[in-house]
Amino acid sequence: MKKLPTTSLTALAILAQIWGVTPAAEAATIEVSDQVTLSSPTASDVSFNAIATWNPLKRSACLYDVASLKVPTDSAEPWAIPSDCRSWTPPVGTASGIYVASWDLGKSKALLTLSSEPLATKRKRILVIVPDFTWQAYNLVKNGNFYFEDVGKKSANFSARKLNLLRPLNFSVVGDPLNYPSAPQLYPSANPIQFLRSHFENVDVVSQSNLDEYPYELANYQTVVLYGHDEYWTAKEKLGLENAVYAGTSLLNLSGNTGYRKLVRDGAVIGFEPSTPEHPKTSIWGELPGDSTASKLIGAVYLGEPFNKRQKSPVFVSTQTFRALVKDGVPKSINRGNLHRLLRGMIVKNSANPLFNGTGLKNGDFFGAASRVMAVELDGIPETPNGAFESSFTHRFGQTSISAAADAWANARSSGKSRAWRVGQLIQTTFGSGKIFTAGPIGWTRALVSGDQIVDRITLNALKYLGQEPTG
Repeated sequence: MKKLPTTSLTALAILAQIWGVTPAAEAATIEVSDQVTLSSPTASDVSFNAIATWNPLKRSACLYDVASLKVPTDSAEPWAIPSDCRSWTPPVGTASGIYVASWDLGKSKALLTLSSEPLATKRKRILVIVPDFTWQAYNLVKNGNFYFEDVGKKSANFSARKLNLLRPLNFSVVGDPLNYPSAPQLYPSANPIQFLRSHFENVDVVSQSNLDEYPYELANYQTVVLYGHDEYWTAKEKLGLENAVYAGTSLLNLSGNTGYRKLVRDGAVIGFEPSTPEHPKTSIWGELPGDSTASKLIGAVYLGEPFNKRQKSPVFVSTQTFRALVKDGVPKSINRGNLHRLLRGMIVKNSANPLFNGTGLKNGDFFGAASRVMAVELDGIPETPNGAFESSFTHRFGQTSISAAADAWANARSSGKSRAWRVGQLIQTTFGSGKIFTAGPIGWTRALVSGDQIVDRITLNALKYLGQEPTG
């Protein structure tokens, strides 16, 4: 293998300054050798032309130059030949996290997650799991993703699609420009790592692909964090999370559509369980005999799109409610005629809950509308028209300790002759000995990193509920 030059003393000094006690600035660029640079991803980093993989045991990366890549004829084939890998080791002290790696004078650019080492002993740490399987599921580089073969061209049978992890990443579009012109929930920059490190010490990071491939023991962590759009779980990840939380690890779930689809991995290729006439939906957890759903762990179920963006539904609110929305920062362009498309907030239902300490919120107040906290999709607990949890869900869920502190402001929907509600909650629950906080919507993390002070405070209060005390 080709070996890149070692890091200079100047670069080490820069790393010591930036990645010491104080986290790096969002867009800081770090020289780590005379050929490789690492930088924190920004919202403009959506397209990559090279590939970088990480081995957490050897603490080294494999870099595949853009010149060495070849476009395959099938989405399951790799873009790179293993012998073309350029081995590179980052400087001692480089923090785990998500980076943009550039080399060959900037000609090659790849997204690289430096995962923490698997821990041998239990420590009071926070572990953030990077949903890179979701990145790949929606990655529309040549030959498409699970759902689209090309922009605007849907896959005939997405459950039969296979994707190779050895391919560049493209987040600029997800395939359907009419309904999903962009995918902000997938951006590498929309992650909670920076926020967590500004308040807590010992925050580790691991990519899903590394978690699935290497011997991580999640029960060694005090708190595990999920975020963004963490829809795709392998059996190893699902079992590891369930065992850890059952044994006492706490779970901070800042994700929506969490653990919904069952992912099967064969080396570098990911796909779904093959469907059969008896079990036509085997890409969904819980469809096969013996499978359980993620609902039993996270305390919520996938409910879809909160405001029915594909089929417009009228939303009517009182003058008092509309004034509360305006107070929360709803743009002036919103009126009662277009609330169904533009409102993305939550309403407080139990302000006495410690989750709202320091927020100044009262029952009936809205928050997160201006930062669009309810964007895209959500998890929650379906309610009956009188506001009670649907018994069919709670019986299937099997938990009795659910406590909902806030609701998504969702529209009533017709279901036959009855009225069905789709609601996303801030939920506190337990699984075995572990405590869980579920925010529900995909947009929560994006609102968190955008500086929404209410969402920030609720998240910190949730971490306190889970046993994490801020250190800064």
